[in-house]
Amino acid sequence: MTLTKQSPRIPVFLHIPKNAGTYVIHVLTNYFNRLCGDCKNMHMQRLTVIGDNYNLTIFVRFRTDYWKTDKNIAEHHIRAPRARMTKLPTLKTYIENDQLDILSIVIEPESGELRPSFSLVDQILNMCKSSGAYFAIAREAFSRQQSLYHYLTGQESKHEPTHGSIKQQSFIEYLNSESLEDSWSIRTVTGMQNLWQITEFWFNMACNLFDSLEFKIKNIKETDILIDEVLQECFDSPVVASDRDNNMRNSTNIKNKITIDDLDDVTRSKFEARTHWDRKLWERYCED
Repeated sequence: MTLTKQSPRIPVFLHIPKNAGTYVIHVLTNYFNRLCGDCKNMHMQRLTVIGDNYNLTIFVRFRTDYWKTDKNIAEHHIRAPRARMTKLPTLKTYIENDQLDILSIVIEPESGELRPSFSLVDQILNMCKSSGAYFAIAREAFSRQQSLYHYLTGQESKHEPTHGSIKQQSFIEYLNSESLEDSWSIRTVTGMQNLWQITEFWFNMACNLFDSLEFKIKNIKETDILIDEVLQECFDSPVVASDRDNNMRNSTNIKNKITIDDLDDVTRSKFEARTHWDRKLWERYCED
């Protein structure tokens, strides 16, 4: 199969930090590159669109070569052959003039809130006369926090704006501190302020958003299954083995990895209290 027109269903991936996001984006890149069949023309591109409180990675298929000389579509700082940057007005102009097809949208992590990104995705979908197939990868809270701690305190994250933001000298110290995330997902999708405590009200608001958009959410262990389901639904074409090249799995190297059962009673109690609502999300969407 070769993609030749705008799909009526567009995959929209919510990239939750340390939940296989790098791998998902890599699979999408390989998948669309193969289906677009344009290795020489490079018409399949990942456009980074950043503005006030939004950050999207948008997979597109350009219909002409005009973009190659358009000064409003710049080379991305990562200098990858299929990565470009542009502004929202330029993207909208290309859509309005039928100069590109939207293949998929990734809602990238933001330090504040994601509501502006969700709103922008809705605008783009409406312009394309398409609907969104929303999906996300979830991870059990303890595993995610252990990965996040070692990632942000290690050299792997030196390119990230949040590199070094965790100041605790050990993972156990982090678990006992106020730096421990209570729920990134609930805070970012609801836009609640940092000083506010997460309550059942905010938990329900987050669930209402996920449910209203008919999010497909699976355990990180089922990442490939979820990608297959979404892409098959949207493009009626399966993912193949070469699309799943594992080289881009962003697996943080953790020395002396522990489990929650290794924690002393006080640390475990503090962790479970602080991550209560995040674990409720896990139970609602991922626990059998």
